[in-house]
Amino acid sequence: MMKIDRSKWLYFSLCLYAFSTLLSMAAMSIGAALVVAGLLVQNRKFQITDSAARSYLKWTGFLVAMLALSLIQAWIWPLVVHGETARVHGLADGAKLWYFFWPLLLAFAIQQLTPAQQWSVLKVWMGSAGVLGAVGIAQFFTGWPRPQETVFLPGYYHATLFLGHHLSVASIFIFPFFAALSMTEKRWTKWVAGAVFLCLILTFSRTLWVALPVALGVWLTFLVSKRKLIALLLIGCLGGVVLFQIPSVHRRLTEYRGIGERQDLWEANWEFFKKRPILGVGWRKNAELSGYYLQEKFHRSHVFSGHAHNTYLDTLSGTGALGILAWLAWVGWILAAFWKRRFHRLALGLFCAWVALLINGLTQSNLIEGKVLHQVMFSVAWAIVLQREDARKQVKC
Repeated sequence: MMKIDRSKWLYFSLCLYAFSTLLSMAAMSIGAALVVAGLLVQNRKFQITDSAARSYLKWTGFLVAMLALSLIQAWIWPLVVHGETARVHGLADGAKLWYFFWPLLLAFAIQQLTPAQQWSVLKVWMGSAGVLGAVGIAQFFTGWPRPQETVFLPGYYHATLFLGHHLSVASIFIFPFFAALSMTEKRWTKWVAGAVFLCLILTFSRTLWVALPVALGVWLTFLVSKRKLIALLLIGCLGGVVLFQIPSVHRRLTEYRGIGERQDLWEANWEFFKKRPILGVGWRKNAELSGYYLQEKFHRSHVFSGHAHNTYLDTLSGTGALGILAWLAWVGWILAAFWKRRFHRLALGLFCAWVALLINGLTQSNLIEGKVLHQVMFSVAWAIVLQREDARKQVKC
């Protein structure tokens, strides 16, 4: 009877997880479970040995401690808004904290693979994004698989894929897009980048339409001379002016719909920060409190509420000054990690993806959504892997 090579279980599980990060929340959870199962089958004892993982753990521990302290304060000294307080539920509220430690396990799993297997995981990830990008293009015209009609372009639909919302696509698919774009020596990655880019544009996310050109400008600074860069920037600006004349694009960029509601949420979260400036009102508790605040302000029971629709303000109001300092330090570690290896194609691509993600965060709270967090932590795992001195041998791409 032929024996099964157990080492391949981990390889296949990482391929499936890479694919799942582009699908639904349920698929991502299954994919994560498969990675854990792959490690168990391979009988690998998880351990943190390299300096990059230890450094990441230090900053993550600091961040998680601040998030936990904000929740403890919300439990002991809750903010009362409109006669209501946000409820703190121990384990349930801390459930999402595991995401911050997930990159350590992912990086450990990736490091168990051969360079060829690591590159195959990346190929599955980017190739799947290309196929799904083509689905998103078709969805814009047909609505399948989840129709979400654009109010400013009747008869056409947001490219939401299987993620349920165009803003999720805008924050997730920027990662495989910039990774594929950076693999300039591989012809097929150009087709992938093209399909994903068009899909991203067809999400009709206004902030992404700004974030993508900025991140692309950062990407170009590493590839072309200053003279060519200036020429490309001028061409890009001219192209932007021309595109602004297209009625549907002009309407989308200048439309006030949704801005007023966001401004109300920004006001509410700023007030929360002023009342709890040190540790905030509790991590992710500002979403519940914003509803009470707006009910009191507008004297009605039905209001547009939820997270702050701004990653920075959401973190500030939920976790206070200490929380946002810890969060900025955590983000800074990630950016610095990619920056140190910026001449590695994958690191450059993921650095630019983070630039786009952080700009997107000006109008959406994209670092608390589980679907986005899976993609974010997948990129962080590669940041840890690429910090090793033998990274060029480890990741051949």
